[in-house]
Amino acid sequence: MVKQELIFTLLEKYDWELLVVFLKLSTWKRSYNDNSICDGTQWEIKAKGDGFNIKSYGSN
Repeated sequence: MVKQELIFTLLEKYDWELLVVFLKLSTWKRSYNDNSICDGTQWEIKAKGDGFNIKSYGSN
């Protein structure tokens, strides 16, 4: 399986600020696994900034 990585650029400062607020206010578990769904989907989010450091992943 090929590992796919999605990197996106936020063009406006306001977009970045909204994303940072969302990430800071969200409660992220270290991992999300659902054995009842077997579609092969895996994901990961890593975000680091002033006042937050998020590393979370999931697997179906």
